[in-house]
Amino acid sequence: MRVFKQQYKDRKGKTRDSSKWYVEIKDPNEIVRRIPGFTDKKATQEFGRRLEKLVAVRTMRQPDPPEMTVWLETLPAEMRKRLAKYGLIDAQSASNAKPLLAHADDFITSLRNNDVSDDYWKTVGARVRSIVNTCGFKFISDISASRVESYMAELKVCGLGQRTVNHYLAAMKQFTKWLVADRRTSENRLTYLKGGNASLDVRRERRELNDAEIGGLLEAARNGKEVCGLTGLQRFTLYSTALGTGLRASELASLTVAHFDLSAEPPTVAIHAADEKSRRGDVLPLPSDLVRMLSRFLAHMPSEERLWPGTWAKSHNGSKLMQHDLQVADVPYKTDEGQADFHALRHTYLSRLGRSGASPKAMQRLARHTTVELTLGKYTHVNLYDLASAVDGLPPLPTGSTNDETARELQATGTDAADSLPASVLPSGLPEKGAQQRPFVQLSAASSQPDSTKSGRVSDSKKAEKTRTKQVFPAKNGSGWESNPPSSFSEATLGLKPRTVTRSAYTPRGCSRQLCNRWQPLSIARNPRQAQV
Repeated sequence: MRVFKQQYKDRKGKTRDSSKWYVEIKDPNEIVRRIPGFTDKKATQEFGRRLEKLVAVRTMRQPDPPEMTVWLETLPAEMRKRLAKYGLIDAQSASNAKPLLAHADDFITSLRNNDVSDDYWKTVGARVRSIVNTCGFKFISDISASRVESYMAELKVCGLGQRTVNHYLAAMKQFTKWLVADRRTSENRLTYLKGGNASLDVRRERRELNDAEIGGLLEAARNGKEVCGLTGLQRFTLYSTALGTGLRASELASLTVAHFDLSAEPPTVAIHAADEKSRRGDVLPLPSDLVRMLSRFLAHMPSEERLWPGTWAKSHNGSKLMQHDLQVADVPYKTDEGQADFHALRHTYLSRLGRSGASPKAMQRLARHTTVELTLGKYTHVNLYDLASAVDGLPPLPTGSTNDETARELQATGTDAADSLPASVLPSGLPEKGAQQRPFVQLSAASSQPDSTKSGRVSDSKKAEKTRTKQVFPAKNGSGWESNPPSSFSEATLGLKPRTVTRSAYTPRGCSRQLCNRWQPLSIARNPRQAQV
């Protein structure tokens, strides 16, 4: 690298030095390049050192380090063009120095060229500009995921719902994704950002209208006055068409007589792609009762005139229409289940469609949703009567017996008819409460001292311990139970086994087993060593 000033001759023929310093370097192709620097020599020398690093990166075919990207964005536009001309930076790096708002304008222009609705590109563009300006992003390299997250948190603090905040994030991520697709940057810096759970912060829950509420709404609209530029008859047909087709407000506002084909089999209504939300267009069948009503309404309408004119849909005044007519019909606009705005008519259409027995796939197709989860999870409402009908449709349980037999079995198990239970359900060998007590055989401990062969193993205090007796099991007088115990006799039930099996430092081996194997009345002390057969 060499830093120098070029010399030239003025008009008088005198040799003079240039005002700027120049940097002479070799590009990756070993071609000598002279690039103008700055009027300050130190700044030009620093510029030359950075150019050497840039040449080394290009020679090794490595991506630009982050600090080099930031440096390239700060260079003047003329200098970036010269570097791009020499092949030291590509067009993508040259565009990184373009202000981010200028890229945003190009993005919005691209949206308009893709034939999206005006409301869509205007809303997306406004959200992108809001994030760029608030976060202070000047260039592409300034985009920071953490700063965008902070902006999303500020929107929630300002009172916006989680669903709206997610829309802001989606607009910004769409912009950064477009930057990568258009080769204006090499990476999407917002890839890992995800929106919050909108179901935890629902600001506007819609409900389904029942038959009585639908009848009151239609009657109030038919006999009502003009509201938002629509007469009572126009609102009556508008509500009826929404309930019979599930069309959105903007789609209904675009309909003319030419969109309907009532003479076809089946009768249909066509939605143009430019008027549909998904920009695909579709043809939907019409129910027979709606066909009979619309045939009279459309007979006197011009073919090219919109059926429901005005700006009520674009101005989002559909809810005002509903509020007015619901108030006249004495139907609450908001309940614990949600609110009945104009879009609630679409919810009502899909809920009634599901109740009619339509398959989930057919419902998704008629709703024109991308997933069936959206149709069933958000737009279909189920009440308690629907759940009861579903439960009543269950097949009978395969019990293998009639109802009478089942009732008798329930009696036998003690779940019904408690009077038929036996007088005692206690375990065998245990006396009932309040029953006549049988005489008990008392197992007493021997009063004599322990065997002399074992006395050495027991301390004097233990030898002097008083014996205690315990009643073990009842005995029948003269039954021979002492020598012939019943087959249902249980050691564990009567408490013999826990008393004699437990060994201690004073119990010789085999003592417990001897006591357990003999059925004659015994005398058992608290200390098993003192028991005597």
